[in-house]
Amino acid sequence: SPHNVASVPLRWVLTFTAGPNEVDVLLLRDAVFNSEPWRDTGPASRHFRRVQLEATGGAPAALAAAACTDAMRWADQIGYRLASGGCGDTVYTGLLVFQRLPGN
Repeated sequence: SPHNVASVPLRWVLTFTAGPNEVDVLLLRDAVFNSEPWRDTGPASRHFRRVQLEATGGAPAALAAAACTDAMRWADQIGYRLASGGCGDTVYTGLLVFQRLPGN
């Protein structure tokens, strides 16, 4: 079946591909602005110069807005600023782009 795709945690992929090095861009695409894979990288969550979350839609607006707010809060906690995009009650799709602040 085409839906039986093997998957591994992002933390594992980073360990074997980037090691302790920085990654230019992390792109996460799903129905909402889900930042969980970024959070799940643990200490490596600060190894990305830029993080782009793309919401493709198809989820209730309230869910997308809540995920957007969570992503904004997480980014702020670990030293990233919003470079483009934003949250609102009418946000269904779009991009959030975070830039790591100097010194983080």
